[in-house]
Amino acid sequence: MLLYNKACKDTDTSGLLYEKFEAHRKLMRYEQRAFNQLRKISQIKK
Repeated sequence: MLLYNKACKDTDTSGLLYEKFEAHRKLMRYEQRAFNQLRKISQIKK
């Protein structure tokens, strides 16, 4: 309910959600790249 009230106060909720989504997507891409690099390193060591 608290979140709902906050959303009602904020007029640009959709924009805010979009920004959060974009930040999350960038983080996921960064994590994926790091994971791929680690995997490559482990494959080279074998």
